[in-house]
Amino acid sequence: GAPVPLPRNWIGEKRLAHLAAGAITEAFESVPQARGQTALILCLPEEDRPGRPVRDNSRLVRRIGDIVEIEPHRRSRIVAHGRPSGHVAFDHARKLLASGEAPYVMIAGVDCYLTAPTIAHYLDKRRLLTADNPNGFIPGEAAAAVLCTLSGRGGFQLFGLGLSREAASIYNNSDLPLRADGMTAAYDAAFRETGIDMSRLGYRISDL
Repeated sequence: GAPVPLPRNWIGEKRLAHLAAGAITEAFESVPQARGQTALILCLPEEDRPGRPVRDNSRLVRRIGDIVEIEPHRRSRIVAHGRPSGHVAFDHARKLLASGEAPYVMIAGVDCYLTAPTIAHYLDKRRLLTADNPNGFIPGEAAAAVLCTLSGRGGFQLFGLGLSREAASIYNNSDLPLRADGMTAAYDAAFRETGIDMSRLGYRISDL
């Protein structure tokens, strides 16, 4: 529920650029040789979200590159699907790595809900945590980055990825029942890809 402390009180795109650049720079620290040969997949809020702090996606990518001091990779791209963007980005990243188009892929996400139009929008939709709405969320801002490469020894590995779309989202206009059909389809897709079933999972985290 508070802004991230930064060296200066930047606003708008410039603020998001510095937030993302900080996360990307930290991700490069343990693999400095990846600089200059990494495709960036930048995850951003939906284009039509009220109060979206990004006006020009391409300009934001250039600003981030200037701060991090890296040239943009020809296979870099934007994924502007809001919260699911990271999962979509993983799908793009594995294809880039498998095809050899990039030896490294940086998946970075940045967003800020601390704009007046955004807060007004989610208050109107009863999505924010308030005294009379205990099921809402607390608006904030953040950036994160994950550096991906082909699997080797050690480290985190991604074995299966399932993507789906939930028809009965919180904003659906048809009053469809909330049965998590989209989540179920995504689980099924991931299991098919890995060749295992739910009984072989030792630990799982899920959210609706």
